[in-house]
Amino acid sequence: MRSGHRGDTGSVDPTESGPSWIHELFRQHYMMMLKQQQTFMKQQEKLIGEIWQTAQLKQPVNGSEQLSDVLAGQVKDFHFDPESTTFAGWFSRYEDLFETDESKLEDDAKVRLLLRKLGQAEYERYTSCVLPQTLISGCGC
Repeated sequence: MRSGHRGDTGSVDPTESGPSWIHELFRQHYMMMLKQQQTFMKQQEKLIGEIWQTAQLKQPVNGSEQLSDVLAGQVKDFHFDPESTTFAGWFSRYEDLFETDESKLEDDAKVRLLLRKLGQAEYERYTSCVLPQTLISGCGC
């Protein structure tokens, strides 16, 4: 009997007396699986090499900008709602992130990240309270 799989080295005759034909069938199956595993491992090594090479080519343009983008993706925008969402509550939710991960950023980058995560109304309120009047009137606000 021939199984039709690649890697068969001969025929196995199930009419033979004793278990030798079963052993031969298992041996052939084992050899086929071993060959498939070796092929798979070569493919995996090639893939890992390609991924590594791609990762080496992608050097960050600016580490703080990249970190800021990653952190911004983890923080939900702040929208004030006196009944459910205050700045203190929102900030406490992300406080650990701001204190640990953001500690790698310069202070001005931290401020930009916080401002980036303010909703439009909250940002306008911030700018109207913080920015000098000359800047506000100078920009046509």
